[in-house]
Amino acid sequence: TVFFFEYVKIGLVLILGPLLGVTFGTIVMFIIYIWRSFEPIWRSSEQLSTIQKAIAGSKRIFSLLSEESKIKQPLQPAVWSGLQQSVKFDNVSFSYTDDDNYVLKNVSFEIEKGKRVALVGVTGGGKSTVISLMLRYYDPQKGTISIDGNDIKSIPTFEFRKRFALVLQDIVLFPGDVNSNISLEADNVSQEDIIHAAKTVEAERFISKLANQFETEVSEKGSNFSRGERQLLSFARALVVNPDLLILDEATSSIDPETERMIQASLKRLMKGRTSLIIAHRLSTILDVDEILVLKQGEIIERGTHVELIQQDGYYSDLFHLQFKSRNGEFADAG
Repeated sequence: TVFFFEYVKIGLVLILGPLLGVTFGTIVMFIIYIWRSFEPIWRSSEQLSTIQKAIAGSKRIFSLLSEESKIKQPLQPAVWSGLQQSVKFDNVSFSYTDDDNYVLKNVSFEIEKGKRVALVGVTGGGKSTVISLMLRYYDPQKGTISIDGNDIKSIPTFEFRKRFALVLQDIVLFPGDVNSNISLEADNVSQEDIIHAAKTVEAERFISKLANQFETEVSEKGSNFSRGERQLLSFARALVVNPDLLILDEATSSIDPETERMIQASLKRLMKGRTSLIIAHRLSTILDVDEILVLKQGEIIERGTHVELIQQDGYYSDLFHLQFKSRNGEFADAG
């Protein structure tokens, strides 16, 4: 519409100008002024679509922020100063809906301090739901989850969440430098802490080769780093806060075998002496954990070490040998 009326005006000037004795130079100057006068309008119209999307997005954001949380904080919180004994699931059943369609059914296990426990199973078996319940994004309909003998509902969520570190499959890097992406701008994290964490997981090897090292700017979505480098940065981010519980949610399931081997040693150093819960499709990452829990359709059907489960020749053994065949004997000396 704006362009249409502008062209109409220019056409009228070109037709009527000579008839009214207006010089050619005056007509040219008039046309230039018309173009310039409409330039702000053009630019505003180009941004209109972006503004409309921003308005729609802000409505959704404010709607979410105004929604009352279903997770209630305790009126008389338990005294808890960090993981001392264990995290325990006791006959936990959970459904995302109000019916009896449970995605977890009578799940019981215990992660003792300093132990490493792994959850395995096919997609949809309930592994990620365990993490959601452990971080208390939801409350189970049946059973209890406890930390050091305290019902998780009796501990303020911010108290235990800040002591847990979560490494996800989809790694998110933020605008800023390497330092801020490791520390997440936490006030209690020093530069020495950042460097120590990076060295521990061997991220410092590639960081030291960057032009500005730890002050190197991170491109959008971390595109200036490889998949493996982004993974190591996420490990350093988890380690720098010295978490009581480390949760690895399929942290190596979408990397190639060569990159996986590169970060295996980093994972072992990250988990050394640290209470850990590992979820992975690639069973090569959990061969030496203290206990493996096998989930199928929301139930724990097998549990034990890697060697014990292989000897049982059950569901886990089938999964392991299936991966063994598909990856050309990469696990030939495992177990």
